[in-house]
Amino acid sequence: MKALVAYFSPTGTTKGKSMELAADIGGDLFGIRPVQAYSAAGLDWTNPHSRSSMEMKGNSSVIPEPAETADLHEYDTLFVGYPIWWNRAPRIIDTFLRMEDLHHGEVIP
Repeated sequence: MKALVAYFSPTGTTKGKSMELAADIGGDLFGIRPVQAYSAAGLDWTNPHSRSSMEMKGNSSVIPEPAETADLHEYDTLFVGYPIWWNRAPRIIDTFLRMEDLHHGEVIP
């Protein structure tokens, strides 16, 4: 089995856990990064006007695009790691899965 651990980790927590998983299973790592990095203010979930809050409200004009895509054709298994925002996956995960032609409905954590 050839596995890829793709992760989104704006604060580094999910990256650490993804690195552990990849090491445990002998998989490759791929960081899902937005074209524009998040600032601390942009991640402030208590501010309804922060970048992350606006993205999660579903405004299509602020949906983040990943900076790059992964070549998934060489993998048998894909693990996707991400923090939980507003009880669901961050919007960049939806975008990543659509770009990879893997999105078939809402991402369920």
